[in-house]
Amino acid sequence: MKIFALDTSSKIATIGILEDEKVLLENTLNDKKTHSENLMPMIETAFKSVDLTPEDIDVFGVTIGPGAFTGLRIGISTIKGMAEAFGKPVVGLSALEVLAAGIAPTDRIICPILDAQRRQVYAGLYQYRRDQSIDNRPNRESHYNPEDPGNFQNPGNSDSNKKNEAIVTMVRETEVIKIQDLIEVAAKLERKIIFVGDGVSLYENILEESLGDSFEKAFFAHQIPRASVVGELTRRKHLAGKSYGTEELKPIYLRKSQAEVQFDERQKSLGKEASAE
Repeated sequence: MKIFALDTSSKIATIGILEDEKVLLENTLNDKKTHSENLMPMIETAFKSVDLTPEDIDVFGVTIGPGAFTGLRIGISTIKGMAEAFGKPVVGLSALEVLAAGIAPTDRIICPILDAQRRQVYAGLYQYRRDQSIDNRPNRESHYNPEDPGNFQNPGNSDSNKKNEAIVTMVRETEVIKIQDLIEVAAKLERKIIFVGDGVSLYENILEESLGDSFEKAFFAHQIPRASVVGELTRRKHLAGKSYGTEELKPIYLRKSQAEVQFDERQKSLGKEASAE
């Protein structure tokens, strides 16, 4: 099985091409240029490097949120375009799940945090468990049958849940939360917690001061999303029957964009002015 994986949920663009459990290529770019400038040249170079084309891919994986609104739209539309062109299935993944799965199996709680601005973060809690079905949302319920793109069914491949395999699982739903409220949640756990994601560098001092020895910071290389992790999660979930058609591939927005907030504020202001007249 050949997999193409993509994450543009943050300012970092990361793409990968995998074959079964082997990473053929992974390319991560953390540049000042926008995804609209970088992404297509990265993809073209990647396929040339491994002597493949998008038509050779069996399933496409992409993060669908939470994250930067523009980045998510670019990533999802790119995957939709390639998958639709060749009638291939897709898997949409939580950006937080990808970060959590980038940490090696541990008995610690894993807390991915992404900057949501205004002293808020996108956050969730994960931990490794064994012999769990691969369910972590945001996967859809319908399943893709590559032999018949018009129908969906569960491939029923038991390899997707190997005996004694450690699987990262969600233990607290993804949410937008104030950093101080997240600290209160974490303190009640009375457990060692590994924090990962771009929100760590922003709030490291207050997290460490408030949580003391319970706070652990992931190795810096694990603070960013990796396409190889997107690809492996995509493989597992496709084998578990969790892939679907491109019409179901939609971004997860946990709050309004800044532009929408500003628009609402202008509308309220106009409403107040009209009522005052």
